Amino acid sequence: MYTESKVIMMHGPFDARLDTVPLPPLGDDEVQCKSVKSLISVGTEAIQYARNQDASMHRVALDLGKPHKTSYNTSAEVVAVGKNVKDYKVGDKVYALVGHEQYFNIRPSLLTHMPDWISHEENAWMTILRTGLFSCMQAGLKPYDTIVIAGLGIFGFATLMAAKIYNAKNIIVVEPEKYRADKAKAHGATHVLNAKIGDVLEDIIELNDGKLVDVAVDATAWAGNIKHCQYVVKRNGNVTVICDPPNTDSQIMNYGFLHYRGQHVHGVYINMMLAEPDPCTDQREFVNPFYPMTMQDIHTFLYEKFKTGEINVKDLIAGYVSPTDCAQVYHDLHYDRGQRLGTEYDWTMLR
Repeated sequence: MYTESKVIMMHGPFDARLDTVPLPPLGDDEVQCKSVKSLISVGTEAIQYARNQDASMHRVALDLGKPHKTSYNTSAEVVAVGKNVKDYKVGDKVYALVGHEQYFNIRPSLLTHMPDWISHEENAWMTILRTGLFSCMQAGLKPYDTIVIAGLGIFGFATLMAAKIYNAKNIIVVEPEKYRADKAKAHGATHVLNAKIGDVLEDIIELNDGKLVDVAVDATAWAGNIKHCQYVVKRNGNVTVICDPPNTDSQIMNYGFLHYRGQHVHGVYINMMLAEPDPCTDQREFVNPFYPMTMQDIHTFLYEKFKTGEINVKDLIAGYVSPTDCAQVYHDLHYDRGQRLGTEYDWTMLR
């Protein structure tokens, strides 16, 4: 068993470091793992790197004045198991809901088994893909619906692939970054608008035969875009917010549309199948709106979609970097996120 680990920590504004931290003794009900690949969540981590967030962001549970870990997308291998653990053994390949860290002790409830045929590079996307699926599930997307997806970060692409799995009639994607917009058709978009969501509302309605759409997903992480999504959604339609901006208190909804059109606004979050503290009350509660489906059930479903080719993230992976270079990685991301969409840390490159 390992007694210390390298961990990427955000120490303050524009200050990312690879620290060495002690690992506590492995508990009887825990599993110890070593990371192989971990995906950078470009939007979230750029916000945390610049400390461009206020207390309204749900990550306020992290003490913003202290160093903290980042991310939640890791593919790993089991190196030790506690004596009470029955479902995992040394050598198992797993998905883990943890940050960027070399070794870690973890509860089995935060792990899922990955099949041998899938790569660690692909497995590192499971948090993102799961949450994209949540966005369609929450919105009640149906095969004959039209969906608008605003924003093609990693969560936007995950929602796009989920909408394709749901056989949505029209999948309209809106993305101002041309590099990302150009990839949308290959992942299932029926229409692509290389623009900002607020500039193409009439175009969206025209593409849907002059009608308002059934579902819109805001994956932009910009506070003013919920209302733009509402503008194109029909009466009793659904708007899902998949990415939280750094200043959530400034989010703007059109309450007239909310009432007059009877719209439903949903939020989704990476942990919504787990028992976790409520950020408003600090009380732990079980929050699985998809019960009896478990995280392993959803991951098994997504793995099957990898096998059929309905999910493909290979062309979204921008490259691999060593955790040793994290300071430079975040510096580069801060100034140019456009073409670094799916950058992954390769923990085998650690120096």
